[in-house]
Amino acid sequence: ALFNVSKTCIIASKTMGHATEIMARIKMAYEELPEWIKAGCKYFSRTKIEFDNGSKIKCEATSEKTGRGESPSILMVDEIAFISKRIQEEMWSSLSPALSTGGKFIITSTPNGDSDLFAKLWFGAKSKQNDFVPVQMMWFEHPDRSPESGYYEEMTRELGELKCRQEVDCEFLSSDALLINSLRLAQL
Repeated sequence: ALFNVSKTCIIASKTMGHATEIMARIKMAYEELPEWIKAGCKYFSRTKIEFDNGSKIKCEATSEKTGRGESPSILMVDEIAFISKRIQEEMWSSLSPALSTGGKFIITSTPNGDSDLFAKLWFGAKSKQNDFVPVQMMWFEHPDRSPESGYYEEMTRELGELKCRQEVDCEFLSSDALLINSLRLAQL
């Protein structure tokens, strides 16, 4: 947005509060840049930044209308697995054509089951059946969370094994009531 003319960047998250939190980080990064590198700002609010080069960054709560009617250069969706499946599918249907013309789609999420849009896109990326690039950041890569720190054991006690393996280990395990327990299926 700073270095290109007329680009639209959209940040969407499951709630407007989460979206504005991400936008606050972007605004802080912009404010910390040296003056000589900053594009001029025409509009600088809690939910939108518009630069004098015609580019803009805006945030919104994820809905079935996210990005509809726009041609985003970059769309970043946070915690897509925790958005209702109906909204995921509606949003994907409206965004796919716009993004197929060269827009970039960034997804950040932890798994929430094994059959939603995030799981479909993740497994497609892993098997090279789509153009997404899977990047996984694990809990132990955080400088304060080594295997010796006790973090994993604490999370297992707090969340239970199934939720810990989903939220901390980023495993795609079904939370649905199945004939055979998801943890047992993963072991098999």
